[in-house]
Amino acid sequence: MQTILEPQSLAGTSLQELIKGMLVRLGRDPERDGLRHTPERMERSMLYLTKGYQENPEETLRGAMFDVAYDEMVIVKDIEMFSLCEHHLLPFFGKVHVAYIRVPGKAWLILQAERSLSCNCPFNR
Repeated sequence: MQTILEPQSLAGTSLQELIKGMLVRLGRDPERDGLRHTPERMERSMLYLTKGYQENPEETLRGAMFDVAYDEMVIVKDIEMFSLCEHHLLPFFGKVHVAYIRVPGKAWLILQAERSLSCNCPFNR
């Protein structure tokens, strides 16, 4: 994984402090009752939504291949999924379908999105 260096002016600043600063720059009062705990909630959600960056996809995919004794296709539909548009840092969600196809003694997972999972943000326009 590549190391990203923070600008010197941000070194040592916590994520919660950055979020609080963002709220102030957006003209919000981070001490207001409804926003008082927003920096910690947003930090937890961002860490959760970006946890895939710390996962090894090879290990995950290795667990998706296994011996099978059948040759029919197995389809699992409507698996809820979510991710984060890293271009705008906005969450998006949808459903995916998974099909298992027998390939010489192994079943491979083939994911097909129910609809395009590209970031269809109105902010792209």
